[in-house]
Amino acid sequence: MKIIGQELAAIREHLGLSVDDIQHRTKLSKDVIKSIENGVIFDRKNEKDVYLRTYIRSIARALKIDDSVIVKALDQLKYGNYDHLLLDYYPELNNSAVEKKRNSDS
Repeated sequence: MKIIGQELAAIREHLGLSVDDIQHRTKLSKDVIKSIENGVIFDRKNEKDVYLRTYIRSIARALKIDDSVIVKALDQLKYGNYDHLLLDYYPELNNSAVEKKRNSDS
């Protein structure tokens, strides 16, 4: 699921939104939002999959991503055939944008 967090971060930045904006729209803590975007939350053993999906869906709604799209993306990821569905809606964003974000976090 880390890749979806990175793609959500790339979309958020592309739309000119801050973590504060997403926190205001979703009421999720900044820590949860940042940990999804940087992938840390997915390494935590105590995080339940159902909560992660709910958090991710909330962030996606705040980014105006259709719920059916994010659910399909999460299902694709679960079954190992995720094809960067989220970025299809933002052709100006490509894998290099996500790679740049990933490398800057290292």
